[in-house]
Amino acid sequence: MRECACTAYEGQRIVKGQAPVKLDDNVLNAELAQAKANQRLAKAKYDRASELKEKGFISGQAKDEAENAQRVADAAVQLVEARLSRFTIYAPFTGTAGLRLAGIGDYLKDGQDIVNLEKTDPIKVDFKVPELFMSVAKPGQALQIALDAIPGKAFTGKVFAINPQLDAAGRAVILRAQLPNKDATLRPGMFARVRLILADNAEAITIPEQSLAPQGDEQFVFRVVEGRAARTKVEIGQRRDGRVEIASGLDKADTVVTAGWQRIRDGAAVRPVSGGGPPGGGPGGAGKGGESKGESKGEAKAESKGSTEKGAGKQPEKSGDGKGKPPG
Repeated sequence: MRECACTAYEGQRIVKGQAPVKLDDNVLNAELAQAKANQRLAKAKYDRASELKEKGFISGQAKDEAENAQRVADAAVQLVEARLSRFTIYAPFTGTAGLRLAGIGDYLKDGQDIVNLEKTDPIKVDFKVPELFMSVAKPGQALQIALDAIPGKAFTGKVFAINPQLDAAGRAVILRAQLPNKDATLRPGMFARVRLILADNAEAITIPEQSLAPQGDEQFVFRVVEGRAARTKVEIGQRRDGRVEIASGLDKADTVVTAGWQRIRDGAAVRPVSGGGPPGGGPGGAGKGGESKGESKGEAKAESKGSTEKGAGKQPEKSGDGKGKPPG
């Protein structure tokens, strides 16, 4: 049991090397004084033994015993000094002191918490992704996090470490990212929603999700070719914000029907309706946009040339949950 003399200012900044906590070391200081006195006596005995040995008044064994006694005394001083150094706790890094769990006069057990010290800039966030993404998750990838406590604001950072061991319970890969936090907006322990950007394809083609005409496990769209609807099979990639990536099957100059495709058939004549805008336009959307009417059946909307996106953004992505943790 040790008596605490905690001088940490709760909620205040603590500089690396500062000593916010000091334990009562009166007993150890007395032990150190005693050990140093024994050290001086042992040294004096050894010096005298060395002189006597040179004159032949004592044996070599007596000199060796005096030398050993001096070494034991030196070790005793070092031992007490090492124990004494542990009674003053220095800040290992610059951070903010939390709430004290012990005060002046409290008796502490070994390993008992006294006060937490948090370094919040930069701040770390740990999160999990399914093992399916283990081969594509790499250090240096960008991510965005959103917090329920700070709605409407996104924070960006980068992955800097990946745990080589999978989480056995959920078969997930644990990643750790780092985010700048100069204004201390983010706090350790906050719940975060993480969006990990696994790749950045500047030539990605995306269309509104409502343009897809699914049939079983396959996806189709209706292209407008010389005024007629052409049913085209496509391969899709990631989905985000109402847009879907087209991995194959479309060219960036193609025009597709964006709504009402249920009422037209392959080969039906369609024509643009003036005055329309590009429906479902995501970031980077361009072109004139407009509507097309199916002369055979009903009405449909179509995107004009250029409305499929070039450089639609970053994909693919994986969302997950994480908790911010202080570094160190």
